[in-house]
Parts: sequence; C-alpha cells; structure tokens
Amino acid sequence: MHRPIIETTDLSFAYHDGRPVLSEISLSILHEDSVGFIGPNGAGKSTLLMCFNGLLAPSRGRILVDGIPVARENLKEVRRKVGWMAQDSNDQLFMPTLFEDVAFGPLNLGLEQAEVLRRVDDALARVGLSEFRDRAPSHLSGGERKAAAIATVLSMQPEILLLDEPTNDLDHASRRALIDLLKGLPVTRVVASHDLEMILELCRRVILFDHGRVVAQGPTAEVLGNDELLRAHRLEAPLSLTLRR
Repeated sequence: MHRPIIETTDLSFAYHDGRPVLSEISLSILHEDSVGFIGPNGAGKSTLLMCFNGLLAPSRGRILVDGIPVARENLKEVRRKVGWMAQDSNDQLFMPTLFEDVAFGPLNLGLEQAEVLRRVDDALARVGLSEFRDRAPSHLSGGERKAAAIATVLSMQPEILLLDEPTNDLDHASRRALIDLLKGLPVTRVVASHDLEMILELCRRVILFDHGRVVAQGPTAEVLGNDELLRAHRLEAPLSLTLRR
C-alpha cells in the first residue's frame, strides 16, 4: 500500500475554448488506497478522473499509472489497469443483454471464450446479478444498473476503480447495497462525489478541489470535520460526523 499507483505532476487541463479546468495538480495515490475527491460543482473532479483513464488528455503535465505514462501509445495497457464508472451507468450498458455488456471488454482483449465466460460469471456474482445475466439492462432498477456498470468494469480485472458520483439517483436501499459492494472490492478506489456520508464511510483519505486546484487533503474524518474549510468551499460536514462531536 505504500507504493504509488497513480501519480500526477503539474497536471493542467483546458477545453478547446481555453477555459481552464485543472491547474498544476500534483498528487499521489497508493496501491489499494481508497481516496475521495470532493469539492463544489465545477471543481475539476470528474475531469481529473477522465485524465487518469486517458479519456481526456491534459494540456500540460504528466500522469503515471503504475509507472506507465498515460499517453496515446500506452492507452491499451493503462485501461487494463484502470476501470472507469461514469456518472450515468447507461453510458456503459448498450448491449441487448447484461451478459453481453459484461463480456464486451474481455472479448475485445482477445481472450479465449472459456476465460471470457469465467470473468463474466465472476463479475456478475460479485455484484449479485448472476440471475439477471440474460436480462436487458433497460429492465434493471437504478441500483441494479449501477451494479451492472461495476460488473462491466470488474470483468476487465482492473487494479484501479474510478467512480464518478456512484450514488447519484439511488434510493436508500440501493445506495447501501452499492457502498457495501464497493467496500468489499480488493482494488484501489478513487471516488468523486458530493455524497460526503458515503465518502466518510468508504474512503481512507480525501482530496478537496476547488477552481481546478487541490486546496486540502488528509485523513477523511479530519478534512470533513473542518467546518470552516468546508464552508469556504461550499460544502457541509456529513451529519453523522457532526453528531459524533
């Protein structure tokens, strides 16, 4: 856990119109760590996750994933290590059946049929959706679609899981099931979310972003317990943490 698996150095990103989104981000995430990205809307959290997976290319600076530069020539290798779950799980569910969605990634790796089947069965079992393998994703509930999206990532056997607002639009029971699922995954987790209760429960440490910069980082309870810091960046401490005082 003491070896970095993601490192950025002076990373900046701007859209084609020149509008800056990230400015000089330097940070390190360790193997099997669980890190929460927090901050107000527009702080750059989602953009940074997409840079980690090579979905966006930084304007300046460097990203290493397990020592491999995130660059065009290395994207296939990087994406084998880094799984990304979008805010909208429907972006990852586009095949006629759940089985086909979960098999899509392994098939594109050129794996043997037996290995593809093994990975699909394992991924669906991990998220509790084995019985829905032949169901159309559109017929799943919101919580089931979130779990299905995670299964499509797990079938690739990544070392890192990037999650962008994973609890969005979930009812209480589905949210609890998702948090419990994520807790049990033996991978490095990076979670960007406004759900600070979930961040408090799931993440060992947090990094606070605002206006595209890192403004604070540290142990989760320590940062989320700093009312003055949170208010300065349009956030509010989780109720459960407030009640402990």
